[in-house]
Amino acid sequence: MNQYQNPFQPTAGHPEDEPPPEPQSSLLMPRIGAFAADMFCLLILFFLANFLIFSQNPGVTQELEQFTEEMREFREAPDSGAPEPTLSEEAQRLIQITYAVSLALVLLYFMMSEAFTRGASPGKLLFKLRVIRTDPGQAHAPLPLGATVMRSVIKGISLTLAMTMQPLMLLLLFNYFFAFFTRDRRAVHDYLARTKVVASSDIVSYDHSSSGHGSAD
Repeated sequence: MNQYQNPFQPTAGHPEDEPPPEPQSSLLMPRIGAFAADMFCLLILFFLANFLIFSQNPGVTQELEQFTEEMREFREAPDSGAPEPTLSEEAQRLIQITYAVSLALVLLYFMMSEAFTRGASPGKLLFKLRVIRTDPGQAHAPLPLGATVMRSVIKGISLTLAMTMQPLMLLLLFNYFFAFFTRDRRAVHDYLARTKVVASSDIVSYDHSSSGHGSAD
């Protein structure tokens, strides 16, 4: 500093003049742990919903148990000449209701939690993660409703399809395993919603630094 320079004026290249760094995407292991915790919560909700649905229809419950046993016997002896077991229309209707309720639970679970906790489902809160926007300069801004809905719909559809144990469950694997092969660890729903998952500590420090109250060291 020369004798004509104001000692209280920040010099060029000072860290306070630099824009705060963007939070980096979370590591895979915390995300896997958060996903497992969310699935545990959803399984409890699924169990309660199924219990309420089928407890009102004990006859259908018995039919499903008998159908499962008959299908096992049919697959063990497909050449026995016995007809393939079928379900009644009432049982099929309840199964469809179960899938619809499961999809609704997933949508509400993620949309409500991410809307009221600034981007953190219960599993993400447990592992100190948070969903943020990837738009430049918007990392600390609340998630828009469209992004929350987009993320929840894609996850809800893929999870519900996975419950059917059909080839369509590959959509679930593609959605989540996509994060294993991308540099920023974003799943398909992250790219479509323009979001990413970061550690809560990173976004807190980013909010703090962006507010202009950085340390004076």
